[in-house]
Amino acid sequence: MKKRVLLLLSAAAFLIASPVMAHDERCSVSHDDHSVTVHSGNFIDDGVEIDFEDGSIFLTNRFHRGDEVEITRDHELIVNGDKITLSTDEAELVAAFYDETHELIEQAKEIGLKGARVGVEGAKVGLKAVNGVLKAMFTSYTLDDMERDIEREAAKVEAQAEKLEVEASILEEQADEIESLYDDMFRDINALRDLEW
Repeated sequence: MKKRVLLLLSAAAFLIASPVMAHDERCSVSHDDHSVTVHSGNFIDDGVEIDFEDGSIFLTNRFHRGDEVEITRDHELIVNGDKITLSTDEAELVAAFYDETHELIEQAKEIGLKGARVGVEGAKVGLKAVNGVLKAMFTSYTLDDMERDIEREAAKVEAQAEKLEVEASILEEQADEIESLYDDMFRDINALRDLEW
């Protein structure tokens, strides 16, 4: 009986942890009570960091300190403080990068919040397992009853986690598109190509 209880508690602990652990190495989302942060190992080229501030996207490169690229919410491109005049094609490329990046971040925040809710549901399953053990010790409720109840609850949490995995895979495809737009900008826009990032 003790062995079975330990197995059930181990399964409950795994369920609690799994929604938090289920993320792709390329893009993960963390959250606290006040914000959601998107982390990405190779979101853009090595050394290039992306930040969001006051509606602008800022790109910096840790290997080329002092260089800064800003794309404003009006899709203006500013390189090292100088506003760059763009052709129609270049302006469309910059606008697409800005809009797609913002859309990706908003969707990642939503998935992060959903993941937090799944984590809470997983924790509830773990608590139900603990309560079930206590209930089985002191009432006519059996470990078989508890196992059945926990499996039912765990299946719901697992279904929610699987749905999030599908949404996260869509995010990964969008991140690939943004990376391609980034490459196009730095290939096709002289002011960016001249940075030699």
